[in-house]
Amino acid sequence: MNNRQHFVALALSMSGCLIEVPTEESDTAPESRQCPQQDVDPEPMPLGPEGIDIEVCGEGSIWVLDDGQATPVMALTITHDDDGLVIRQDGAAILGRNSDDFAFGAVMMEDDPAPVVPTRAVWLRANLDSGEAPVGAPFDPVNPSGTSSFTASVSLVGLAGEVHRVDLYFANAGGGHWEAFALGQARPEVDPVLGHGMLSFNDEGTLVSLDFPPLVSPWRSTAFPTWSLDLRGVSSLPAASHVNSIHENSQPSSPPTERVLTSAGELVTRYRDGRELSSGFILDGIQARVVSSR
Repeated sequence: MNNRQHFVALALSMSGCLIEVPTEESDTAPESRQCPQQDVDPEPMPLGPEGIDIEVCGEGSIWVLDDGQATPVMALTITHDDDGLVIRQDGAAILGRNSDDFAFGAVMMEDDPAPVVPTRAVWLRANLDSGEAPVGAPFDPVNPSGTSSFTASVSLVGLAGEVHRVDLYFANAGGGHWEAFALGQARPEVDPVLGHGMLSFNDEGTLVSLDFPPLVSPWRSTAFPTWSLDLRGVSSLPAASHVNSIHENSQPSSPPTERVLTSAGELVTRYRDGRELSSGFILDGIQARVVSSR
């Protein structure tokens, strides 16, 4: 049985012209060779402007655009141009499926810095003094310090890398119960309260109940509507209220450091902060692998 799985019958080239891609084996299709036995997948191959010599083993091929015709090949030198277009050494475009929408055509390697990952969660470890007298008035966002028992601040990173401060206020409600409020500073013209919840502790100061739903974005962004505040590390012991640690999960923009090709035919850009982003797949055939021919 033939295990070759072709991408598509027709696709668009970068110029907008239709490319004809065979959907069945033909007499001129390149012959496959058996893949070497390996216990683990080989390390990805670095892909630079100088190129790398590769072969396809197993039932599959790589498609190259020759004079508007998609042609299957089993061995070639793969590289990329200055814009990141993946090409054969003679300049012919190598075809595949890109990672954005899985469309078939020429493949561009990621060249821009990895985008900012905004804050989605904040973890707070702190103690709330169980000896603190209950607050005798409802919390007032206009006078938060005067209607709360303890405050702490956290920083959230937005979609463009901007930093926003969020102030947390904790008010002793008595009986082992504490109210918590989050106030944003990014949009003072709107309601600053991003959310509130309740923490309950037993006589030993251990958190036994937590009701704190996701909070509204401090900059009221539809692209970043909510974030979470994890208060499971909060205790209520007979000691001064204090913060032990605050962590958040944003990631700054990061420059690319390396481009690689995996044995599965995936083109991957690696970044300084350890992230990896896929540009697409150039190997056609679920039983095939890409190996170095050097």
